[in-house]
Parts: sequence; C-alpha cells; structure tokens
Amino acid sequence: MTEAQRIAEDLRRAWDGSPWHGSSLSAILAGVTAAGAASRPIPSAHTVWELTLHMAAWAGEVTRRLGGAEPAEPVEGDWPPMPPEPTETEWVGARLRLAEAHAEVTGTVAARAGLSDLEAHTVNGLLQHDAYHAGQVALLKKLVEGGSA
Repeated sequence: MTEAQRIAEDLRRAWDGSPWHGSSLSAILAGVTAAGAASRPIPSAHTVWELTLHMAAWAGEVTRRLGGAEPAEPVEGDWPPMPPEPTETEWVGARLRLAEAHAEVTGTVAARAGLSDLEAHTVNGLLQHDAYHAGQVALLKKLVEGGSA
C-alpha cells in the first residue's frame, strides 16, 4: 500500500469507517436534526451546523491545494454562515456537502501515485482538523439531546 493509498484509507475511515480515535464523523452526525444542529447549547461555541460547514469548506480547500492551487482560505470562508432560518432540507444539504467534500478529497488522494511531503502534511492536517471538530460535534450532540458531556 502506498502512502497516498494509506492516507486515503485514513480519510475514508474517519468519514465513514472505524477510525482509531472512536466514531466516524458520519456516525457522529447520524440522527442530528436541523433544530439540534442549529442549536447553541454553549453560547460562545459554534453549532454542529457551523462545524459541519467549516469542515466541508476546509476539505474542499485541501482538494483545491492538491490540484496545484496556492494555499488560501476556503472559497466559502473559514466559517461559512448557517442559513438564517435553518430547515431539515438545508441541514440535509449541509451534511451532503460535507460528505461530497470528503469523497472528493479522498478520491483525489487515492488517485495519486504519491504525495509530496507538503501534500501529505496538508492531508494529515485535515484528518487532525476533522478529528478535533468531530469531538466537538459529539459533545454538542450530547448536550442538545439532553445528556451530559
């Protein structure tokens, strides 16, 4: 297995498999409603919805960089805004954007014969970024569902 294939497998597992650190991001997001995703149980913290859009934006930015673009903030911004009146349809769309962004970056990495040191560092950074935010989402989900963190 090449390094690119190994990293692509790590990306796949982190999204919808069995990552070493716990539940996958898609498993953590399962069952979250639009109301739950938009709620802010910690006043100074981001919502599940904001975190979802943020992770999607950065996965897209990593794909862009792997395509040869200069590093920049995601086109959508670092923290894309939630819709003013969130609906279930828009929440499904936000989760779909994240799933598509992860599929795209995973496919891009898997299709490569190899990665430069900078590219491998960037993709590993995305894995760490998403693991960090997945933990935040898991805690927020517990708070929204009435459990304790």
